Amino acid sequence: MSFGYSYFSLGPPPANRFGLNGADASFTLELLRRFGVKVDVGYGHTSNVLAHGSQSDVLSYVGGPVFYPRIRKHYAAYVEGLIGGAFVRSTLIPTGGPAQIAWVNHLSWGYGSGVEFLTSSPLALRLGADYMHTTFYNGSLTYRGQNDLRATASIVFYFGQSWIERW
Repeated sequence: MSFGYSYFSLGPPPANRFGLNGADASFTLELLRRFGVKVDVGYGHTSNVLAHGSQSDVLSYVGGPVFYPRIRKHYAAYVEGLIGGAFVRSTLIPTGGPAQIAWVNHLSWGYGSGVEFLTSSPLALRLGADYMHTTFYNGSLTYRGQNDLRATASIVFYFGQSWIERW
């Protein structure tokens, strides 16, 4: 189980990218020595998007397989593939109209990798990065995909055996 900080780099066209700060929580169930299943919930928020004083939020809820290709005494590297959904609320500026708030709750998917570093017996520090694909409404009020980057820094708590006993 982990809980920590999350940074989303959101890039809805035609706007430039902007950053969202928030939290991330996940639970990973180890199925085999190097394989597991992960459930991840992340939230990011920012204000004053596009200098209009409005807010933007992303709430992602995804899950999928995790593989640990490299396991050592004090660290483990992982790769993951995640699929689920994301609630995206952002500023919408229709052609020739005033700024509006639009939200979409739609399919989301991503993949990424990271490293877990042992800090003390049941605790570790996890640093990860993911490519996330979410959906938003564009200026013509149609769905559009957007490519996001997400970085996380989390404290991991292992239930049961200590890190060294497990690996």
